[in-house]
Formats: sequence, structure tokens, C-alpha cells
Amino acid sequence: MTRIARRAIASVLCFGAFVSACSALVTDRGAGGTSGAAGSAGAACPLPATAELPPRCVACIHSACPAVYDDLCAANCGAAELGAPCLSAQREIGTCLQSNCPFECQRTHGSAVGGAGGLAGNAGSDGATDSCSAALPLECGDHFDHSTLVQGRPNAWSLYASTQRAESGRETVYAFTTPTECAVIARLTNLHTDLDLLLVPRCDSVSSSKASSTPLDLQTDESISWTNPESQTSYVVVDGYAGAEGSYTLEVECICTE
Repeated sequence: MTRIARRAIASVLCFGAFVSACSALVTDRGAGGTSGAAGSAGAACPLPATAELPPRCVACIHSACPAVYDDLCAANCGAAELGAPCLSAQREIGTCLQSNCPFECQRTHGSAVGGAGGLAGNAGSDGATDSCSAALPLECGDHFDHSTLVQGRPNAWSLYASTQRAESGRETVYAFTTPTECAVIARLTNLHTDLDLLLVPRCDSVSSSKASSTPLDLQTDESISWTNPESQTSYVVVDGYAGAEGSYTLEVECICTE
């Protein structure tokens, strides 16, 4: 029996009794996390490091979408997160969470709820406020290891006023607010695919006022700076050029007035 097959069987055994006995075997996979504690029958399914899926959400994927869970296990994301099998498996997470799992999983860890009131919004560049209702909160000092495959939504915005590049990949939208006026720098690092960083003052891509969108073969970091007025919500967007999607690190630094 192959190692992957043994892991898949062990995972099924664990999650069959997840609610009563196995919750400790699946750990949250954030930056620096682990892929799961070893159980009596083997290791838990190795989830992607950027997935940051709480046990409740992992259990939901396993029970509601067993094929998605099996694909994640077989992809061995714990060892090869950026490999083609893992990236392909991660694309399935959002749809599963959106259709079957608690709102906390939809909002934070997968493709957000589509349709009116959801993050998915219109596939063009119009800017209904609903398109940002599930934007992830972003604050001064935050450091996130995220992925547009996990935290992102299916492509809703492709055209931005601040760049001529066609941003047709999945995008992650963050809502940024400061209690006082702040000088802000946002940085996008650890890029393995051509992701760009954009500032959208209103929930409308044509309002975009800043973009760092250098081709990946020329620059592997992106950064934007701006002055955020007191109590104003701005949207920071990580989007992919020509369908690009993948993992990244987002950091925000601020100097604020008293």
C-alpha cells in the first residue's frame, strides 16, 4: 500500500469520529503551523500551509465534500504546497465551503458567498457595495500568509483604473480602516506567481488609485503607500495577472497621528 493510500485511510478513520474523538488530530495550518498530529493509525491529512482551516471547517469539507478532502490528501500539500496537484485541489475548497459549510469558513477561508450580498459580485468592473461585504479585515501591523486559491474569490474584478494589466485571476479583497489618519505601506512578498497589489478607495475597481503590478520576472515584491483618512475604509486587493493565482505574504505598516 502506498504512503498516500495509508494517509487517506487514516484520515477517513479519524474524521469518521471527528466530533467525538479526533478533533485534536487536525491542527490549524497558519504560517509556521504543522500538517497535523500523528494518530494511532497514521498522520492526519497534510493540508496546505496557507489554508489556515480550523478543525470545524476541515471536518465540514470531509463530511460534505469527501472527494475534495480526498484530493487534498492525495495531493500531499504538506510536502508540496505549490505543486500542481495541491494547487488544483485547493481550487475545489472554495466551492465546497461556499455551498456547505458555516459562514465563518466561507468568510475567512474560502471563496466567499456568491450572488447578492456576497463577495463574488459582478464579473466585470462595476462596484456594487455587496461586492465587498465579505472582505477580510486588515489592520496596521498585520502579517498574513494567504493564498488567492484559499482566501480569494473567483475573478470578479479584471479591470482597474490604476493599471493597464488584465487582472483575470482570483482576487483577495481586504477592508482596511484606521481610527486616525495614517501613512500606510502595504507589501506583497514571497510571490511564486504573478500577483499584483492594488488600492481601491471605494468598492469599485475603476476607483483604484494605486497599483504595484510589475511582472514577476522583473520584481518579486510589490508595495503601495497612501494616506488613509480617519475612519475611512479602503480596500486592498491582491489580484492575479492573466489568471495567475497562488500564495503570498501581505504585511501592513502604519505611522498614525495621535
